Amino acid sequence: MKRILFILCACAALFSCTKIQETDQKNEIRVNVRVTRSDDFAATKATVKSKWANGDMIYLFFQNVYDFIELTYDRNAHGWTAQIQGELSFSDLASSSLGKMTAVYLPYCNDASLSVRISGDKRVFVKGEEDLEYCGYFLFAEDVSYSLAEGVLDADINLTTPVLSGNDKLVHFDVTGFTSENKYELYQDHLKRLTFTGVSTSGKVTMTVKDKGKAIPGYEDKTSGKKPILSFSGVLDGSVAGTATDFQFSVNDITDCVLYTRDAGEKTITGTLYAGLGDISAPDVWTAMEYVDMGTRDEDGKRVMWARRNIGATAEKGEGSYGLYFAFGQTRGYALLGTFGNYTGIEDDHDFYEAWDLSYEIEDGWPERLMPEYDAAHVNLKGLWHMPDISDFKDLVNNTIGAGEEGKRIMDTETPESGMTFISKINGAELFFPAANSLASPEDTYRLSIIGSGGDYWSRTPSYAETTANALLFYEDYADDYTGENFWGNPIRAVFVID
Repeated sequence: MKRILFILCACAALFSCTKIQETDQKNEIRVNVRVTRSDDFAATKATVKSKWANGDMIYLFFQNVYDFIELTYDRNAHGWTAQIQGELSFSDLASSSLGKMTAVYLPYCNDASLSVRISGDKRVFVKGEEDLEYCGYFLFAEDVSYSLAEGVLDADINLTTPVLSGNDKLVHFDVTGFTSENKYELYQDHLKRLTFTGVSTSGKVTMTVKDKGKAIPGYEDKTSGKKPILSFSGVLDGSVAGTATDFQFSVNDITDCVLYTRDAGEKTITGTLYAGLGDISAPDVWTAMEYVDMGTRDEDGKRVMWARRNIGATAEKGEGSYGLYFAFGQTRGYALLGTFGNYTGIEDDHDFYEAWDLSYEIEDGWPERLMPEYDAAHVNLKGLWHMPDISDFKDLVNNTIGAGEEGKRIMDTETPESGMTFISKINGAELFFPAANSLASPEDTYRLSIIGSGGDYWSRTPSYAETTANALLFYEDYADDYTGENFWGNPIRAVFVID
């Protein structure tokens, strides 16, 4: 790689002026560039790289020239080093370029070892054999004029944030308390992913804004000098900008298989926003639920992730594993009174047989599933969580084996560990359902007496009869879907789906 003399004067208050001494290396391109930053986040509390961090890179692209210059910040030297990618030379810039360049700053991309692949008129960043999809906050400057004289490239660069269409707003979120080096994604119904994809040979930055509710990757910022911060950047859909909107955030720890959810309540966003979402390990702010991927997909081809515990449960097995019991379509659950083998009823002396009106999503003129406001999993756990469709239970049964010899389904009847284990035929993952059975009225002493002998779990799918709904049933060596009365109290195992 050719070495470059590089002088960078950052005129904004957050950045310092740095000079690298001249060398006598051959084929040297001397660069004298002054950089300012005028993005909207500079006036907020956002960490969003409020100062240059070790390994930060700025890429300089030139019109009609395929190769580019890569600038890397060296914190120890309090300055920048520079490398030419490819065979770029001073004569190339003098003869081929149109005197314009584009500068790009990707704050969380300092370990990408980027190269460029030309695809039509587009320079696409790649990392190794795979395309690098950078999804987050970035700065750039297009059509920057520069001069060439006596081997020196001279320019002034003003980095700004992307200009979005319509009423879309750029928003940024910081989270603390996460596990360093883990991989995280953020989901929110009204947020879209902003993706930087490359720079055209004409010098235009190419980017996409993807559909709402898609995963936004998080980037770990270790440069604040304090505890690490997980940063997410996205685009708030213009349809809700400026209006009071219920914001529920889901952060998926992909590494440890934990979904964190937070109900931020009604908020109004009128402009570019920084939001500190708080400590992800704080139970009074976030709800955490471990999940397992059994390898199944829903009817839209999305992966179905299963909660490891029932709603309201404090354990996967044993004492506290049954959780709360819900009538179909009711969102308040009730716990058993007593301990294993000595149940005396349900709290509040509750009778599940009550009159209520339910609302369903309609498809082809038939009720398809409970609306979110009647979905106990979504109401209690928030975010991405919802009750399974009956098709999810069918897929679970059809794509699993039991824990017995040769995959036979068996009930573990050792109290208080009673329940059934489902072992995926797709990826070998295991999911345990405690044998919580179901409840009816407080006087139903028979159902209290058989708790531990089988499992009844609600789906969100109604049945053909007005007062019945579909559920999972298992006992002894049997597991399948069945139809239960709406007024029975069943536990609920939540799911969420991702692409």
